[in-house]
Amino acid sequence: MKKSVIKKLIIAVVLLFLSFMGFQIVQKLQYKEQVQQKLSTLPEFSFQTLEGSAFTKANLPKNNKAVFIYFNTECGYCFYETKDISEQLEHFKATTLLLVSNESKEAIKAFAIKQNLLGKDKVICLQDSTYTFAKQFEANSIPYILAYDAQGKLLLRHKGQLRAEKLLQLLGEK
Repeated sequence: MKKSVIKKLIIAVVLLFLSFMGFQIVQKLQYKEQVQQKLSTLPEFSFQTLEGSAFTKANLPKNNKAVFIYFNTECGYCFYETKDISEQLEHFKATTLLLVSNESKEAIKAFAIKQNLLGKDKVICLQDSTYTFAKQFEANSIPYILAYDAQGKLLLRHKGQLRAEKLLQLLGEK
């Protein structure tokens, strides 16, 4: 008698656990779908340039692709990724690169100078002083790249370091 009660209890616990796990999986899949839908077109945004002026979606050059690179100046992966991009910069012909960090403008500027990216035509350094990029663009790691075509449709969402050559291929620029 006791064995059958214990077996039923174990079966009930296992079924309850499996149901819970299934529910969690469904919720996670739904969340991923919502994120993909939210980022499928370039959302409105507002960050500060190193000069202190607001930079929004309206400031993006027309008929250009936009690549957001969310980075931290002390991140080794970010360092090598932007160094690689700097060395391939001439190939980004129809792309605007937006380097976004929540660090100080001084730190961002020093990083951009070190990477030979400051003052380049296709590169815009932006400060996210309100810490909205991570939430708005669902960035939970660095480096984090989002690439949009000239019409504002998502081409790429990538977590982690990405070689410039691969990025250029995905953008159709190499």
